[in-house]
Amino acid sequence: MAIEFNGCTLNDTVLVIEEVFPEVDLPALHEACAPDGLLLELPVSVWWSDGSYSPVWLTYESAQVNWYYEQNECVFYDTTQIIIHPKPQWLLGADTVSCDGTTLTLDPQWPGDWNIPGAQNILQTNQAGDYVFTAESGSCEYYFPIAIEHRETPNLPENTLIDLCAGTSTTIGVDPSPYDSYYWQNDTLGSWLEINEAGNYQLTANNFCGVDSMRFEVLELVCSSDLFIPNAFTPNEDAINEAWQPLGHDITRYHLIIYDALGNAIFETRDWSKAWTPGTGRIDLPYAYRIVYYDYQGVEHLKVGHINVLR
Repeated sequence: MAIEFNGCTLNDTVLVIEEVFPEVDLPALHEACAPDGLLLELPVSVWWSDGSYSPVWLTYESAQVNWYYEQNECVFYDTTQIIIHPKPQWLLGADTVSCDGTTLTLDPQWPGDWNIPGAQNILQTNQAGDYVFTAESGSCEYYFPIAIEHRETPNLPENTLIDLCAGTSTTIGVDPSPYDSYYWQNDTLGSWLEINEAGNYQLTANNFCGVDSMRFEVLELVCSSDLFIPNAFTPNEDAINEAWQPLGHDITRYHLIIYDALGNAIFETRDWSKAWTPGTGRIDLPYAYRIVYYDYQGVEHLKVGHINVLR
């Protein structure tokens, strides 16, 4: 560079240096989904609006972030707007119950869609199953599963009268239903109770849908097993004593076999109310019988003998 004045010339030199800034630009708007937050990253360290000096800045809240970069007395300023879209509040829980198949109305109180065609935001259904609600928050989507289960309100049988032989025990109760809990008046849990004395017993069933109770009135009896086995009968078509049949009470697990004179089994039954007649072609020789039964105390008995056919 030269300057002339009144015939005089002055020469000088100026050095011009161009500062080259690194790529420190950020978009004017950043969006992110809670609860992940947002991490801003630059290739160099800068001063952030919270006073920190770092190439990164992490936030979990919406904010306007100011930052600047300084190099050889040159300063670059910028501003970035951050929007963190909130996660929807889910008030329905992970599962719910429909009593007796009633229709449920599920309102998440948040914009979105159910995974059921035609169901938007509010779902009405009487079908058990697994459902998913997709909630929208800004540009973010959140998925909330919910299981719908059907339960029946407890409905126990009518009150029951039970006879109990003295000195014995028995079991009272009902077959359990799914999802019901059962308890007795003495706080015993379960739908069955073993008892050995007379009295009134109350069973209660309850679940999410309701409560029901029933009573068992147990009467004590003096019992004894007895079996009378006739040794003859008269199948002569006079309508009197035409069939042969043992008689008794308080007998279980009865098994009768009748044999002819040659030892062939000709009649068999486990029903002790069923009588026997020899039918046509009978012979008047004695028949043999074998009976196995159990008494009211569960003791096994064996009876064998002969049956005479009288004319």
